[in-house]
Amino acid sequence: MSSSSKRQRMYHFNSDCEEICGFIQTKDKGFCLICNSTVSVLKKYSHERNLKINHNTFDVDYPPKTELRKRKINLIKSRLSAQQAVFTNSANINKNAAVTSFKIFHLLQKK
Repeated sequence: MSSSSKRQRMYHFNSDCEEICGFIQTKDKGFCLICNSTVSVLKKYSHERNLKINHNTFDVDYPPKTELRKRKINLIKSRLSAQQAVFTNSANINKNAAVTSFKIFHLLQKK
C-alpha cells in the first residue's frame, strides 16, 4: 500500500491587504482588524471577500487609498496592540509572582 503525498501550498501574506482590506498576519492566519475574525488561508481573495461580505460599508465610509482609511486602520491596530499588551503584561506579572514564590520557598528550605 503506497501512501499518497499531497503537495502543501504555502501562501505568503500580502502586505497590501493591511491597507486595502484591513487584515494583518497573526501566526499563520489572516486577522481582520474590523471584526476580529480570522481567515485560515492567506490569500488576497479571501481577505477581499471578507471585506465585501461582512463590511460592505467600510469602502464607502473609508474610501480606499485615502488618508482617512490609513488613519482608521492605524487606530484599530493601536487598539489591538493595547488589548494584547493587557494580556501579556498580566501573564508576565503572574510569571514573576510564581518565580518569587519559588525563590522564597527555596530560601525557607535552606534554613
